[in-house]
Amino acid sequence: MGKRAFAEGIAKSLLCEKKKRGIESCGTCQSCEKVEAGRHENITVLSVSETLLSKKEERKDIPIEDIRELKRMLSFAPAGDAWRIIIVDGAERLSVPAANAFLKILEEPSVQTIFFLISSEPEYVLATIRSRAQGIYFSLVSSDEISEFLASESVSKSRHGEIIRVAAGRAGVAVLAAREKSEFEEEKKFLESVEAALSKGAPHFFPFTERAASDEGTRVRAAREVLRILERRMQEEGDFGRALAIAKKVKNVVRIRDVMTQTNVNPRMSLDLIFIEGAGV
Repeated sequence: MGKRAFAEGIAKSLLCEKKKRGIESCGTCQSCEKVEAGRHENITVLSVSETLLSKKEERKDIPIEDIRELKRMLSFAPAGDAWRIIIVDGAERLSVPAANAFLKILEEPSVQTIFFLISSEPEYVLATIRSRAQGIYFSLVSSDEISEFLASESVSKSRHGEIIRVAAGRAGVAVLAAREKSEFEEEKKFLESVEAALSKGAPHFFPFTERAASDEGTRVRAAREVLRILERRMQEEGDFGRALAIAKKVKNVVRIRDVMTQTNVNPRMSLDLIFIEGAGV
């Protein structure tokens, strides 16, 4: 189960009209059906692709306008005096103004409201937001588990290898492959562009890093993919000495990424250094 599915499962249980036992939802009541269909009036989801604003547009982050709208919504009581669930999928993608505005909401929470902040990189979530949340950490899932899930979703076995490679242990990406093919294809395309840039080596990957470095979200994403590629190759490496050398590169990439995201250092130079570490492995 991925982080988003976990949050939605808890929401489903809290809103269920006919709980079986404990926190288990019935799955058949009107409330459960609404949650399954993604249209429950007491569940609000915010992400880069899911906005509270009527104008849909391609975005790189979650803007402050969405948080202002969320604050307005929270000023009203939840429907039916039930729980209200707020899911922020990709909390690290809150813009700086949005994160600061969201912090104020957390400091004065509405009654009967639960917030789920989902992030694959919690270290990039505003520290004061993290301090007000209870962390639940999810481990990566095995290739066999992903394959088993894909089979249960009737995904052709011929696609399993490709999906497992792109997912890299992330259950959420496997879910995208089964249910949101367009979003998975975008994830796959970006990974392949990073792999292609790395395979060319310097200076041939400079055009890619120049484009990626111009946008904060894209350069962080590119650094994350380089890190995942190195980690996967380290795990697959049979020679201990070679694996140790890759581990040192992983450590270097993490250090450079942190400097890139937490200081005013030149982002293009930082991303170039990250790709230099990843190239030729």
